[in-house]
Amino acid sequence: MSSEEQLSPNSAEQRLRERLELRSEAEATSNEGQELTANEETVDPYGFVRGDRFDQAEYDEFTTAYTATLTRRAMRWKGAGPSSGHISRNRKLKRFIRKGIPSGMRHEVWLSVSGAAALLAASPGLYDELKDITKLEERNSRPIELDICRTLTDNVYFSGDPNSSNLKLASLRNVLVAIAKHRPSIGYCQGLNFVTAYLLLIVESEEEVFWLMIALLDSLPDYYGERLRGMQMDCYVLQQLVRMKMPRLHEHFLHHNCSVDLFATKWFITLFLDCLPQETAFRVLDCLFYEGSKILFRVALTILAHEEERLLATSEIGELLMFMKEILSQKWMLHCHEFMDAIFRVPQPVSMKMITKLRESAATDKSL
Repeated sequence: MSSEEQLSPNSAEQRLRERLELRSEAEATSNEGQELTANEETVDPYGFVRGDRFDQAEYDEFTTAYTATLTRRAMRWKGAGPSSGHISRNRKLKRFIRKGIPSGMRHEVWLSVSGAAALLAASPGLYDELKDITKLEERNSRPIELDICRTLTDNVYFSGDPNSSNLKLASLRNVLVAIAKHRPSIGYCQGLNFVTAYLLLIVESEEEVFWLMIALLDSLPDYYGERLRGMQMDCYVLQQLVRMKMPRLHEHFLHHNCSVDLFATKWFITLFLDCLPQETAFRVLDCLFYEGSKILFRVALTILAHEEERLLATSEIGELLMFMKEILSQKWMLHCHEFMDAIFRVPQPVSMKMITKLRESAATDKSL
């Protein structure tokens, strides 16, 4: 790779660490310790408070169409989908998952297809042994405590004093502590808090969320390790995929000295969960649990391809980065069924074989 195509002319690791400030200090602390109160008109189905930019008309249009889609899909899953307690990996299940898992089955399907259920069955009681924060080293316990009150501050289930009786905040702490003990090579890394919190919105059991997180960690390269090696590698992979599939955009990024890690770090480390509209993000997670990390690249490439002409119209790096900051608030991403159809249609082909080959190339690149 030429010097102009390197992810960073300086320390890639340091630059990535700096970009793991996933929210500004003001945003992170604006609701810290406050108990959010909201009614059905001001929160979405997952408990997120709707902000000033919420477009009720757009949302109503989406929910009307999507509710009909969900009803049809639920009938298909009930009539021809995997039966309860017997979920086998096959082409039919893959097709069903791509079209959306009914909310009432999401928990069960995630546990099965990710391998988390098997991990739990193999180590009963281990989670209860791991979740005691008093036995965790301060280098991990302190950042966990700091980040708990900065996680999903716009969600009613995660608001309030982290030392109060808020069950979701307590569950978040317990799971993060257990992960840090189970994976000492990782300990705690910012980003794990967001992914864990989103899983807790769907799955009630802390123990099951813990094993889902372990299954995710096993399916990803080293995203959350001390050197963030896997994150650097996958930013390189995305850059090469953009070069192959969108050469004009690749040249535009190079011209403005815009490395993909400037925007892709947050996408990857939160698995798009803290970036996309909630239902769209959970649909991505459905596929990630079944198909693995290639889904993250499909999502990234689809977003960039959809917005390519507008990105090419930017004239300097400040404008480009400002657009990238706002890119995931585009209204078309709210329409999750169409969005998911696009990720399997637009960036063809993106195979695991291709990604593995690019990761192997990244592993030998001394600039990373």
